[in-house]
Amino acid sequence: MEKKKRFFQHKMFRSATGYALIAGGIVGLFLPIIQGALLIVAGLLILKPRFLRKHLQKFKVEFKKSEIKIGK
Repeated sequence: MEKKKRFFQHKMFRSATGYALIAGGIVGLFLPIIQGALLIVAGLLILKPRFLRKHLQKFKVEFKKSEIKIGK
């Protein structure tokens, strides 16, 4: 039972942190002091790491293909 409780607490902490970073990022888009886009990306990485890893991997493959075409 303790393991389930810890898992739930960890999941809730990650969710709260991710949404807080996204909210701060949205505020940061309008304020010049805070890096909004960086906070949004960090929040998304916390909330959906598998989704973003898949897309980053796809981007890396496309980037390597373009390097080959250029001749590097």
